[in-house]
Amino acid sequence: MKTAPPLAPLAPPLALAALLVACGPTSSAASPAPVSSAARGVEGAGGAPPAAAEDPALPEASRAAQAKRPEITLAVPVPADVACSLQTATWAPKSSFTALAIKPGGAAFANGHAGEATLWLPTGKPSSPTLELESGGVVVRGHIPVEDVVLRPAAPFTLGTFLAAKPDARLSWSGGTAGRVEVGLPVPAQLRGKRSVELADRPCSDLSLDERSFEAIKVLFGENLTSARLEARTVPIAATATGGTDAIFLNDGGSRWVTVVKKDGKRTRVAFDMGTAIVFGWVDSNLVVTRGGGWRTRGPRVTFGAVKNDSAAAERRFCAEDLPLYAERDGAHDVVGRITEGTTIYVDVRGPEWSKVAVVASQIVPAKGVRFVVQTPRLDACTEALPKGSPKKEPTATQ
Repeated sequence: MKTAPPLAPLAPPLALAALLVACGPTSSAASPAPVSSAARGVEGAGGAPPAAAEDPALPEASRAAQAKRPEITLAVPVPADVACSLQTATWAPKSSFTALAIKPGGAAFANGHAGEATLWLPTGKPSSPTLELESGGVVVRGHIPVEDVVLRPAAPFTLGTFLAAKPDARLSWSGGTAGRVEVGLPVPAQLRGKRSVELADRPCSDLSLDERSFEAIKVLFGENLTSARLEARTVPIAATATGGTDAIFLNDGGSRWVTVVKKDGKRTRVAFDMGTAIVFGWVDSNLVVTRGGGWRTRGPRVTFGAVKNDSAAAERRFCAEDLPLYAERDGAHDVVGRITEGTTIYVDVRGPEWSKVAVVASQIVPAKGVRFVVQTPRLDACTEALPKGSPKKEPTATQ
């Protein structure tokens, strides 16, 4: 009986690795990985930013999403010299919309009606601030007019001698330095004093872009307060209990509910609501008739109404990464924002190089003479969100 020949010894590991390399398919060198960024936001102008180091504390899925997010350089960078950077989830324009431009005072490329916002106020005298607005998956950044800036108090504070800001006060912007802003509040017409606007220099933390909820009188003057009637048509007001008259209040109707803050001899310190401002000061005690009751300021108001960005486009797509958004005007294209990953994109007009798009849920729309477009090759790399037509019904076995 013949015996089987002995098995050949296994190849050494190095020889086996060399054999696999020799037998494997040839290919070109792999493309380098895309530049990653730890921040989701877009970067300013001045060249591509350096890749951000991955955070080892992040979950693996988060690090993968971080690595694939593309860098998009916008035409309008984040300003360098900033007095305050303010954010809100409910941007409310001063009028029906906010116009955003690539250059200060230039033609608008978009009109923003609502959304999440970041506002950068520059240092020095008021000049065109920078606004980044996000709504329904569209993010744009541009310059807005100075007059469109509406600041609100994040907490009650005093301005000048006789005024305090209420939640719905609209504060003007008079300039600022790093970390602080000078704001103003108009003096009510019934209060005759030395100034028509009272100013205050406040830290950024005292300011907001939306209305907050607080009771200004209780926060500034205490909880245990009583209400009374101020009975006089012309009321002299002093800044201190012993000082002379600093302003005159013209009391419409000759009677008004006020809050009694403090009594000191023949003078009583009172505070009362005058629309968007609280007026306070010392008045003659014989003009104050004490009554029972309490005090409550109004809560924040809610602003309704915004345009609907309709689209009848048949083609819909969504992308696995942010898509650069361009403003097209007179054949020129500027990167003004991005469409965030996963947002449904409606393709209105498809072209070989540029495609006109819309996002139905967004409250950010192109300005007059402007089209929002994306690069068609990048759009083609995205997935179709819905079929162009209704699927046909297949016949059943009984039909």
